[in-house]
Amino acid sequence: MLWWALLSSCLSEEQGSKLISDKKVHSLHLIGIGHGRPRGTQGEKMSKQQSIVNALAICILCLASSVKAMPVVTSSSTTITFDPGFAVAGAPDVVGPIPIPAAFPNYQYQGKVFNDAASGAISTATAGISTLTRPDIFGAIFPNGTGVGQTAPAGAGLNPARLRIDFNVVFSINGAPFGPPLFDQFYFPLAGNVGGNPGDFVSFVLDAKFTDTAGTAFHDLTCGFILAQPGNFENRDCKGKFPIFDPLGGAAFLPVGDIVTLNGFIEFKAKDDGLGTSSIYFVGPSGINPPPEFFTPEPPMLLLVALGFLAMPLKRIARKKAPTQSLIEPSKAS
Repeated sequence: MLWWALLSSCLSEEQGSKLISDKKVHSLHLIGIGHGRPRGTQGEKMSKQQSIVNALAICILCLASSVKAMPVVTSSSTTITFDPGFAVAGAPDVVGPIPIPAAFPNYQYQGKVFNDAASGAISTATAGISTLTRPDIFGAIFPNGTGVGQTAPAGAGLNPARLRIDFNVVFSINGAPFGPPLFDQFYFPLAGNVGGNPGDFVSFVLDAKFTDTAGTAFHDLTCGFILAQPGNFENRDCKGKFPIFDPLGGAAFLPVGDIVTLNGFIEFKAKDDGLGTSSIYFVGPSGINPPPEFFTPEPPMLLLVALGFLAMPLKRIARKKAPTQSLIEPSKAS
């Protein structure tokens, strides 16, 4: 291991310097005081010892910073339900429960289309969900384009098309405690269109929550809206970020071995009754704790910088402790 190698190196240098020092003492008896080189002062010795201590302390900090929490998915499932809003063979279409993949983006349900021969209506849906685990974040994410749409002739009087994604993910906190800080957060950027007939609308609902075995005070993650104003809409976001605090005070963290469960659903609806199309969908990667915009950069240079500081005092020590020429003079021929 890195710390053991550094410590061994320091100890080896210290032992080597002791041998040189012993030779110095022995040589003084052989050739006399006048030929002895000046020995280090007590202050220099203490300075060298302090440099070693500082180097080891920095090394320990480096190693501590390199130990990170690593949330691991232990189980997951999702069920995706698409109801086109009219009676047709195969509707509503239900996929699942199936495991949630870790790849991103991943669509379990892409471009599904239902046609109503009686009215000429069309409903479409695309859905995807993946898990995300990194040392600084974990949760569920949804790819761009996930959503639902409906197009129907005037007077069709259909029910809204509905897409619902239920999910349950269980994480285990490994390696090191997760946080502080600790946040509940979500981000869903939405866009789409509302048809021109009275009664046309689109809607979105989020209802989810984290729970864990440590009893952390997670928040209810809820968000929703209904849009009935005809026309296109953009940048209609559902988002939130809430700090989590320990009930006894201070910032919360998740201990090693904690089992964290994310459970909930998202639901889209789109109703059209002529004069256009109603649709609603994600316009970018979306997620629950956390979304991409809340990603915190990992510090890949931290260990290298700390090792650079560590190398500086070690190089000084090496220079000061470099073996000098022998103090024992060769005997001269008489």
